[in-house]
Amino acid sequence: MNYRKFLTSSNLLVIAGKSAEQNNEIIKEAKNQDLILHTTARGSPFCIIKAKKQEKIDNQSIKEAAIFCASFSKQWKQGKKLVEIHFFNKENIYKEKGMAIGTYGVRKIEKKLKVKPMLAIGLKQGKIQCSPEKALDRTYIKINQGKQSKEKAAEKIYDILKKQKIQVNKEEIMQLIPAGGFSISTY
Repeated sequence: MNYRKFLTSSNLLVIAGKSAEQNNEIIKEAKNQDLILHTTARGSPFCIIKAKKQEKIDNQSIKEAAIFCASFSKQWKQGKKLVEIHFFNKENIYKEKGMAIGTYGVRKIEKKLKVKPMLAIGLKQGKIQCSPEKALDRTYIKINQGKQSKEKAAEKIYDILKKQKIQVNKEEIMQLIPAGGFSISTY
């Protein structure tokens, strides 16, 4: 499946669903050692920080995953300045008969964190990545909530990256960035 994903500053993989069906898939694939994130509101991707057995997930990776989750939620589109993210383990989620696709209940929340939705585009291990800025090895563009359409933002991002000689097409950029309005700034 083609999920949203990024590598944290500690090189932990974070994956996120793009739809209710993908949210179902990533929850099914989650391992007990993984940490699962979701906003307090509907319309959020489930995000999973993938960890190896006995591997501790560091606080910086948790914060970066929270920002990523908030930025790809409907709360970005609604212009929310702070988004509350809940963290839980696989053993603490459940599915009851009649629950909608991509919807789960949570028995125990491990942690809560309020974050500002904001992203950046740059390079991570030589590949283009849209993620929280601290996760990137090199940052070219900051993305915040704003009034510019996704299509116009994608064109501007494409032009900026082209000037940096980074090979990417407009469709890839459309897949990298969230839905909603944008404000773009460069370094």
